[in-house]
Amino acid sequence: MNDLDKILLPMNLGFFEGEKTEKASPRKKKKAREEGQVAKSGEVAIASMILAIFAALKLFAGYMYNGILSVYQMSFSMLNNYDEYFEAGSFSKIMSEFLIRTLLIALPIMLVAVVVAFVANFIQVGWKPTSKPLVPDFSRLNPINGIKRLFSVKSLLELFKSLAKLTVIIFVIYYSFINKASKLGSLVDMELGQGAAYIADSIVNIGISVGAAYLLIAAMDYGYARYKFAKDLRMTKQEVREEYKETEGNPQTKAAARRAMNRMARGGMLAWVSQADVVIVDRGSFAAAVKYDAENSEAVPVVTVKGAELFAERIEKIAEENGVVVIENKNLAQTLYNTVDSGEEIREGQYDSVAEALALAFADKK
Repeated sequence: MNDLDKILLPMNLGFFEGEKTEKASPRKKKKAREEGQVAKSGEVAIASMILAIFAALKLFAGYMYNGILSVYQMSFSMLNNYDEYFEAGSFSKIMSEFLIRTLLIALPIMLVAVVVAFVANFIQVGWKPTSKPLVPDFSRLNPINGIKRLFSVKSLLELFKSLAKLTVIIFVIYYSFINKASKLGSLVDMELGQGAAYIADSIVNIGISVGAAYLLIAAMDYGYARYKFAKDLRMTKQEVREEYKETEGNPQTKAAARRAMNRMARGGMLAWVSQADVVIVDRGSFAAAVKYDAENSEAVPVVTVKGAELFAERIEKIAEENGVVVIENKNLAQTLYNTVDSGEEIREGQYDSVAEALALAFADKK
């Protein structure tokens, strides 16, 4: 490695350390969610509302027509009976009834709009309300920051999206109008009610077409919003390490804690193994130290400690160092390890096999 490489290599590594190349951790995603930062497209709710409102107009056309007709009838009746309706004390009641009837006409459309807007947002971000986005951000009042936002990439992208939406909407309206242009001449032969119904139905159908096209744009915008959100939440390698230290603890501290625990385990193991009468092993794989109180006729052999692999080797070594008989019995060692916990009595079906091992151990001690 030449002198130039020695200089450039750390610089390059430092550069990549600062690059956001790592996916956001669950902790960072949760924190962003709590602060109201989510992958969301406002276009989805708007497009869904447009489509739903025009669909609701088509569905509730009869109900709304009858409601509007009743309001007109009431209005004309009021004009024809001016003195009766506008006498003292009755005017407020009439206006209240007029307002209620008008609201009832619009109620289905209003309910549909509210429900669809809620569902569209819920599908995107789920349910976890937070008030943090409502907290005023006074830094946005800074004129310099405002100029930067005005000429930012995000602003250009929003301009492009607006032009794309406008183009698609104009195209859909134009195409729908051209398809119906041939029938517009027949309006002169229709009665007033029929002509009005045809025009209203045509407008609603165009609205549904616009809503469907807008929803397609909104779906693409939502896909981009998810991609952009994931990209913005990416972390540098250093951030990942810092977060790991905060959540899991410093690796050096954890290693020291593990060493202390191992020392305590070895000290305890020495006592457990040295108290046993026999250690039954499957060499290098399993080991179980068994103790039996021969003076108590009702006593049941107890597994004082057990282990696998490195722990098994450690148990066997401690037994040999302390004069505890070690007997190799692969099947029994595996069975005791898999069925009996440390400090527990052996199972009834294991009495004969363990008794044979204890007999050999006691005979060896004599």
